[in-house]
Amino acid sequence: MKKIILFFFLTILSLVIFSGFILYQINKNPMHPRHYISDKEYNKKLVVFAGNSITHGRVGYDWVRSLSLNDTSKIYLNAGMNGDLAWNVNQRIDEIIKCNPDLVFLLIGSNDAMGSLSKDAGEFYKKFKNLPLLPALGWYEKNYDQILQKLLKSTSAKIILITIPWVGEREDSKIISIIKEHNKVIKKLSLKYELKVLPFFDEMGKLILSKHQQNNSTEMIPVYTRKKNASLSVFGILKYYQLGFSWNEIGDKNNLSATFDFIHLNERSGILLEHLVQQSMKTINDLNF
Repeated sequence: MKKIILFFFLTILSLVIFSGFILYQINKNPMHPRHYISDKEYNKKLVVFAGNSITHGRVGYDWVRSLSLNDTSKIYLNAGMNGDLAWNVNQRIDEIIKCNPDLVFLLIGSNDAMGSLSKDAGEFYKKFKNLPLLPALGWYEKNYDQILQKLLKSTSAKIILITIPWVGEREDSKIISIIKEHNKVIKKLSLKYELKVLPFFDEMGKLILSKHQQNNSTEMIPVYTRKKNASLSVFGILKYYQLGFSWNEIGDKNNLSATFDFIHLNERSGILLEHLVQQSMKTINDLNF
């Protein structure tokens, strides 16, 4: 009996430790604005990336970290938070402003779009992220606009917007049409404030359609649902952090070309975004990038 109790205790302990390790891996972020202490001795330009888990980069390809490793001439801060909507970024924008950034990249809206897909999805996000309202396109625009207003008013930073990526890889799906509407908001506000937009959605679409043509496997592409996403995410995270699979390999097993779980970037799409950001920085002359 004692052996059974000991085995049971050790099993539970192992699961707790393992779960803790995974949670630590997917949530840690040593480059977050709240950890930044300004030091003029650095004499380097400060670049901040604001967004959700796609920017945070612990679930999926960490393109911000790759940028920082390949360019030591600037300081890169990762202000991505898992699960965030535009409202959440709006609530914490002051911590970015306090860093006095020279350049801010804003990539937010995937969770807003997914939360707008159905009432159940909206209720999930409202509870999960402590939202005062259910996600909706108009509310997204209001929060996105307020984020830009605050950055423009309280910093001298150059601001570059990024269109939100695909969710799933079926071009005719409802979620893609919702994402397109959210991207129209981004383009509308870019015109209002005369800001540059990186067309990540369009470039990611070219990658997806190209891979599908190569593989001739359009009929095999799974349809996005929140339940399927949760399952693929959990198993994908385990495969990456415990078994050493790449995000590309995990996505390929799931018949996905640009993500590993419908949402989070694999190396292909992550490197594509990384290159778009790199190219945009090369064109900024007023900050001597």
